[in-house]
Amino acid sequence: MIRRLKRLLPVMILAYAGMYPYLASILYRKISQHGLTTQADYPYFDMHRDARSLILQISEQTDRMLCDPREIFPLKFTVTNHSDSSLSSGTEERPGKGAPVNIAYRLFLPDGSLLTESRRTFFSPPALHGQYLAPENSREVTLLVTCPEPGEYQLEAEAVQEGVAWQSDITGRELSIRIRIHARNPEESDPDRSESL
Repeated sequence: MIRRLKRLLPVMILAYAGMYPYLASILYRKISQHGLTTQADYPYFDMHRDARSLILQISEQTDRMLCDPREIFPLKFTVTNHSDSSLSSGTEERPGKGAPVNIAYRLFLPDGSLLTESRRTFFSPPALHGQYLAPENSREVTLLVTCPEPGEYQLEAEAVQEGVAWQSDITGRELSIRIRIHARNPEESDPDRSESL
């Protein structure tokens, strides 16, 4: 039995090694389905040049949200890269690839002054972190919004290239997702958390 296993061992090793290209091709196809690529065949994304080519679309269109203070609710978006460049998200700049591009929101008071900006949301899932969103590909992202203290606010969600610019700094606010937030007082009660104006 042991001799037979010794004879089969080289065959098993060769068969296992032969699976690597097959497994690699499956992994690459899975990555491509997400609109992500490991290829460095594209110029890196530059917000000053490519801002108008990066489009955010909200999954469920709404102009106004009702929420309770400190409540956390999700906003789902699709990010589409119509530029000729690849872009990646994350926290660190990669040599030769430009600064990372992330998704975030800012909350403004009724007078237009900035109240706060959110933590960054990456469009690359952890398993594919460091990959690139290739031209003419899309990726779904979910922003987790923390409802502020009672009052009226304007939420603006958009892309930001770290250390370079927010998308609206280049395009104005035409490409931002803008939603009015009404943070309710504790005595208010309304089962409908969102409505269209």
